[in-house]
Order: sequence, then structure tokens, then C-alpha cells
Amino acid sequence: MLFVIWALLILIGLLFPKSKIVTGLMFLFMVVSICFRTQGADYLIYRNEYMWSVSQMFSDVHYAGYLYIEHIAHNIGIEFEQWLVVIGLISTAFMYLGIRRLTPNVNAVLALFLIYPFSHEAVQVRTYLANSLFIFALPLVLKEPVANTPNTHGKLKKLEKQIPRYILFYVLAVIACTFHFE
Repeated sequence: MLFVIWALLILIGLLFPKSKIVTGLMFLFMVVSICFRTQGADYLIYRNEYMWSVSQMFSDVHYAGYLYIEHIAHNIGIEFEQWLVVIGLISTAFMYLGIRRLTPNVNAVLALFLIYPFSHEAVQVRTYLANSLFIFALPLVLKEPVANTPNTHGKLKKLEKQIPRYILFYVLAVIACTFHFE
């Protein structure tokens, strides 16, 4: 049944690339698929990693940023199943917001994402969070290029206004790398 829903969402996402109802259904499908799974290739690894996060040292892992937010979640009493919901919602929201700022055809992009790499991202929690944060940051550097102004002074003024966006992009990219970098 899950396969049928997945295939239908891809089809209607491509047929109705701007429908908010379809966007909501696709978002819901992605969140439920990621947040409420109880098995899978890496489920037990992520569960054990979460349980051990309080005793791990940041220098022992390649994902210190992810370990840091696991520490916080674990210390405030969030159980692993709740952690999956929180991280799945945040990751999917980052993905959606980044895509929405890049194109009006959100559903077409989400449909292609469901074809691939969604099956991979649904299992790889750290990868999904890192990729989603990076996609969220992309519009900072891909939107509003320097105008084709013959006036060099005008281009410099435009660049000066864009510098904070470029800095924020690099900060978010570095943070994403702390979630998954191997």
C-alpha cells in the first residue's frame, strides 16, 4: 500500500506542480515515512547512537554538530522515537522552505525527490538533516545575482548588500557539514 501511495504522490506531484493540497500530502507522506518508522537498515544504529550520545566525545565522531543536538535532546528527556519526529519535521521543513524559495513548482521537485533520493534520506537521518539544511541555504547564493549594470559602482553596491547572505550561506553549509561529513 505504501508503494501505491508513493507512486500516486509522484504522479500527482508532476501533474499539479503548484497545488498546495498536493504539497501538504507530499509533506505529510515524507514526515510519516521518516518520523514513524520502527525498522530499517539503520534504525537500530541510530537508536543506539542516540542512547550513547551522552557518553560520546565530540572529538570521537565526524558529526559533532549532530552529536551536540542529540546531547541537548537526550538531556531534556526526549526519547529516541520523539527525536525521530523532531528531526524529521525539522529536516523536511528545511527541505520544503529551500525548494519553495527556489521554484514555484514545489511539487514537481518533491516528486523527483520522492523518486530518488527519498528512500535513502528516509533511512539516513544525519544525511537528510545535512542535505536539507544545505538546500535551505542554497537560495541565499542562487537568488538575486549581481545585476548586469554597466556601472561598476552599482555592481559594488549590489555586492555589498549580498555579502551578509553569502556569509550566512557559508555558516549554514559548515553547520550542515557538522551533521554529516565523511
